[in-house]
Amino acid sequence: MQGDLRNSGIDVIGSVPWGTHFCQFYQTKQDLIETLVPYFKAGLENNEFCMWVTSEPLMVSEAQEAMRKAVKDFDEYLRQGQIEVIPYHEWYLVGGKFNDDRVLAGWVSKLEQALAKGYSGLRLTGNTLWLERNHWRAFTEYEAKVNDVIGKYNMLAICTYCLDKCDGAAVIDVVKNHQFALIKQEGKWDIIESDIYKQTKQALQESKERYRDLYEEAPDAYFSVGADGIIQRANRHARELLGYSRGKLVGRPVSDLYADTPNGKVKAEEVFKRFLGGEEIRDQELEMRRGDGSKVWVNLSVRPIRDKEGRVVASRSVATDITEHKKLDQLKDDFISLVSHELRSPMTVITGAINTALTEGERLSPEERRQLLQDAASEADLLANLLANLLELSRAQAERLVLHAEAIDVKRVIENAVEGIKRQSSAHDFALALPDKIPPLYADTLRLERILYNLLENAVKYSPQGGEIKVSVEADEEYLVIGVSDQGIGISPADRAKLFAPFQRLEEFRPKGTRGVGLGLLVCQRLVEAHGGRIWVESKPGKGSTFFFTLPLKPKAKA
Repeated sequence: MQGDLRNSGIDVIGSVPWGTHFCQFYQTKQDLIETLVPYFKAGLENNEFCMWVTSEPLMVSEAQEAMRKAVKDFDEYLRQGQIEVIPYHEWYLVGGKFNDDRVLAGWVSKLEQALAKGYSGLRLTGNTLWLERNHWRAFTEYEAKVNDVIGKYNMLAICTYCLDKCDGAAVIDVVKNHQFALIKQEGKWDIIESDIYKQTKQALQESKERYRDLYEEAPDAYFSVGADGIIQRANRHARELLGYSRGKLVGRPVSDLYADTPNGKVKAEEVFKRFLGGEEIRDQELEMRRGDGSKVWVNLSVRPIRDKEGRVVASRSVATDITEHKKLDQLKDDFISLVSHELRSPMTVITGAINTALTEGERLSPEERRQLLQDAASEADLLANLLANLLELSRAQAERLVLHAEAIDVKRVIENAVEGIKRQSSAHDFALALPDKIPPLYADTLRLERILYNLLENAVKYSPQGGEIKVSVEADEEYLVIGVSDQGIGISPADRAKLFAPFQRLEEFRPKGTRGVGLGLLVCQRLVEAHGGRIWVESKPGKGSTFFFTLPLKPKAKA
């Protein structure tokens, strides 16, 4: 059955889809005129080919005269061949016999001819007063076949039955073979639906409601755009994504939704032209503009919808929000650029120092040569730390991080990390707040030293010269709690949420000239969690920060 709704012309029925097959029980000639004349009038006015097969009590001439009274220029419609009014024996009883296959094939042939002439479909009726009792069974079987045939085509059909000639069994047969029946009760036309039609109608309604629910609650943004570029429909997710209410999104030009950028309106216009050409478009990244003016990146796929002539009339579009992915891609690009710079910088210093020592060694004093080598060593330490962090992160991301746990001396590991960081910074004071006895810990020595080194290096970067950096240790029954405190300007609650995200550096609080790519805290988090602990920060703006992490005193159970 086609989805296009057609005006039936009959008030009690209203609009119906193509493929509708119903019947009318009448008692008088006027009953037929009341329904069939407006029925065919609506068909003529809506570019449909009309075919009226008559029998008593309303014959061809009477049917035509009734149409002339209701339809202006009816004779012109007749002359052009948009309507045919013929007696029943020229259609149903060719050669004096009723043949259901011939009649059905005739309807389909008439439809094909009508479509070839540019009409939208076929609207028909046939009166059954001519039926004799010996034809009844064959005709009811024919009516059952009509349901199957008409439901597949652009057809509307009314079959009219004289109520006075139908007993109770006949009425049941007739209603069963039609979607619904028209019958006059107390002077008004009423509709009686068949049980099968009721069940089908209910199932269809439930199916439509399920589809509407699935469409409305789909996790992605779904919307339809007409060939004129106007938004016809949008689900809840589309409205939320774009920041519009239903009333303000539907009916709006889709071009309003794209940002004034090369990846916005310019690219969207290209996509729209391809869609109008009938191309199915997949995975286009475009920049859209929300109702409040903010921008959102989407991955857009567009599927053209065609009418029965094959013309593109609308689209089914689905958009997925990829704004966060685009931001992460940009962060990665920035990170790669930053890493390249951070790798080149120490290499430049190391190469320069060594070349100077080699070429100018005889003219340099011992103190100058020592300083050159010290500079090269410091830069080598920075480079080694950066490469180590990159390697640790790569292992963690690939889930190839393997711990080599052993019983360790926590105090010695802390002291080694502090001594290592002191070689890079002589402008800070380092303090240890350690208990006399630290419970034994089962952990990866090198990974624990890396955690401490990264936290100490972070404290050095964000602390003023001369400030104190303190390492503390506490223990409870299950965990060892290690803290690294600084006297920097602190971290706001909003920035704390970013600390352990990939490639994040708090530029607002970062002293000018401070180097680093923002990997240290992320590596700390991965290593701490690999041990079965957790890491967090406590800070107040203007009063410094303390990074705490826990490590379980008992070895982490193997998965």
